[in-house]
Amino acid sequence: MMELVRRHTRTLSQVLAAFLATAPVFACAATGLENPLSPQFSSIPAFIAGALKVLVIVALPIITLFIVIA
Repeated sequence: MMELVRRHTRTLSQVLAAFLATAPVFACAATGLENPLSPQFSSIPAFIAGALKVLVIVALPIITLFIVIA
């Protein structure tokens, strides 16, 4: 009898875990996703271009400093 209760409890917990794991996915599908980026970075190429600009702005002074030290 106890084995049957344990088996059903384990099955119930697995079903509940599967439901809770997939519930946010269904909620996003129902409401739609919002783009967290600004409109100027709404496409992947625009985002990569912006990231490269930031990289150049940050890396240029560091490279200059290393050249002066060398």
